[in-house]
Amino acid sequence: MRKEDQFDPDAIAQALVEREQLEEMREYVIRGRRYKSLEVDQLRAVWIRAFKTWVVSRGGAGTRELNNSWAEFRLRKTEPPYDEVNGERSALVEEIRKVGPDNPGAAQKLKEFLEELRTQPKN
Repeated sequence: MRKEDQFDPDAIAQALVEREQLEEMREYVIRGRRYKSLEVDQLRAVWIRAFKTWVVSRGGAGTRELNNSWAEFRLRKTEPPYDEVNGERSALVEEIRKVGPDNPGAAQKLKEFLEELRTQPKN
């Protein structure tokens, strides 16, 4: 096996998450930073509501609002109020563990990301 064919699954997963976050943030900025004028407490309330809606709907609702509020937190270089959604986070983590690596959507995203890494020009 060639060295470039070997990879650390944790590093790849982290890179994939960071890439998605950057893309979401870029799109949020292009759309005009809807939450830029909100006070931190208001932004926290938006994020909490969106996160809970998103978890309950299993990603079917609240996605745009969640992504936008999350992007605004990242632009402000601060963290969303994770402590306010501990129950929902635990349920989500458990559900992800159950699905595991057999999730076709996650497997497809990983495949596309790895292909993109392989085809990018090396500097």
